[in-house]
Amino acid sequence: MNQNALVRDGKVEASGIHAMHKIHHVSCYISEFLARVRDPKLTDPIVDLLGPNLLGLNNLYIWKSPKIGLGFPWHQDKWYFNHQYKTEMTVGTWTAIDPADKENGCLYVIPGSHKGGILEHEDLEGSQQSEFKIAREARDEEGVAVEVPPGGVVWFNNQLLHKSTDNHSLRFRRCNVAHYISGKAERVPIKNVKNRRPVMWVRGDTYSEKMEPVYRDVLPIPKMYRQTVSGASDAQ
Repeated sequence: MNQNALVRDGKVEASGIHAMHKIHHVSCYISEFLARVRDPKLTDPIVDLLGPNLLGLNNLYIWKSPKIGLGFPWHQDKWYFNHQYKTEMTVGTWTAIDPADKENGCLYVIPGSHKGGILEHEDLEGSQQSEFKIAREARDEEGVAVEVPPGGVVWFNNQLLHKSTDNHSLRFRRCNVAHYISGKAERVPIKNVKNRRPVMWVRGDTYSEKMEPVYRDVLPIPKMYRQTVSGASDAQ
């Protein structure tokens, strides 16, 4: 769970949902989000890209608060996943909860950039440096705004360069993001298994023991997150 970086750094004052930015792995802990990740309307197009056996990676609920919601820099999700999984491709879905437009910080993509391989990602300056890296070779003039109505979905190859901008409106801009990987993928071994991120079964079969553990049911919410959510609710 990430707080709005401006609030965290004491640059603006906000509380409750106005002070938050995103929650990671919501489908691992909340049954309604897990059902959405497994919805055939969302996953049928992904089967055409990754095959019939799908696993769910990080599922995020993101919201940009009015006036202070921050965007994120040009990046490729696959750059992050390459440090965690062995696979040729992953697919992301981006579902709009609110209307997403240029004023409240919609997505921007560089069409065709998924064909050019993974760019170098460097440290970001400023309040968001702990959350993101930036693909500095990406060029703003090549970006295309992707304005999406509520309930609209964007499917994209995780090598696609994309970013979003700050929310300059008086409206929230919320979305639900889910990432998918083939059931034949493998995890990159890590020394500290406590840092291993949960993976959820979505549909089909799991072939690789090197991807375990794969979970089928929601997990108990960790105590630290229960306290954080409770605090945010009390502040509203």
